[in-house]
Amino acid sequence: MNLYNKTLIVTGVASGIGAELARLARFQGATVIGVDRHEPQLTLDGFFQADLGDPVSIDALVARLPARVHGLCNIAGVPGTAPVHAVATVNYLGLRHLTQSLL
Repeated sequence: MNLYNKTLIVTGVASGIGAELARLARFQGATVIGVDRHEPQLTLDGFFQADLGDPVSIDALVARLPARVHGLCNIAGVPGTAPVHAVATVNYLGLRHLTQSLL
C-alpha cells in the first residue's frame, strides 16, 4: 500500500484501533492528522483535540483542518454499553456531521 503524499484524518487516535491505524498509515508514508478528546502518545503530523459529540467542537475542528484531505478514517466511538444518547450522539450524529462538513 502506498500512502505517500496522502493526508489522512484519523479520529479516535489516542488509543486502540485509531492509534494503530495512524501508526501504520504513517509507516506507509501518509501524513496523519489525529483527532481525539485525549492527547495521543504517538507521533503524528498534526493533532486536534475535539469532542465528536459536540457540533460546535466539530465545526471548530473542521475550520482548522487542511483544505485538501485524501481520506477520513472515522474510528472514534463510544462503546455500545454507554448510555444510548451518548452512543447515538458520538457514533452516528457526530461522525456524520464531521464527514458531511469535509465533503
